[in-house]
Amino acid sequence: MLRAEDGIAVCPLNTPDDLETTSVAFAFETGEVWSIDTSLLAADTVRLFTGEIERLFASRLEAYARFLAGLGLMPPYRWIAGLAGVKGRRLQIPQPQGQMQIALGPECLSETVVEQGLYDGKQTPSSALLPFFKAIFDKCGIPRPNYLST
Repeated sequence: MLRAEDGIAVCPLNTPDDLETTSVAFAFETGEVWSIDTSLLAADTVRLFTGEIERLFASRLEAYARFLAGLGLMPPYRWIAGLAGVKGRRLQIPQPQGQMQIALGPECLSETVVEQGLYDGKQTPSSALLPFFKAIFDKCGIPRPNYLST
């Protein structure tokens, strides 16, 4: 844990001796939460694992909303989600159950993907983040498949 004049941060380390982390979340006194996680993009420099990205972002939004509610800050919560360093990566799209993917999806031509919206606390985190999930596919030149859950 790190303390600063305007808030606190959590940055997990794999071992106590590590000098670097792949994830940081900073909670400001204002109620804003900023986070960054590079683990998914660092794991593979060629592919963009959309299923894992969607699961991670939805999970984190839910956790941050729970944290803010615990502080007495009630929804709706404004979110801004983004990915950087995706240009040249190929989409790895989850296939419908019972199907196997043989080839990689299209190459992303944009360096970044950024979208924003509101989470009302009643909808699922995935449905709140749907505009961002669609933007990932849009920036890579194809629509998000309808069979993917929200």
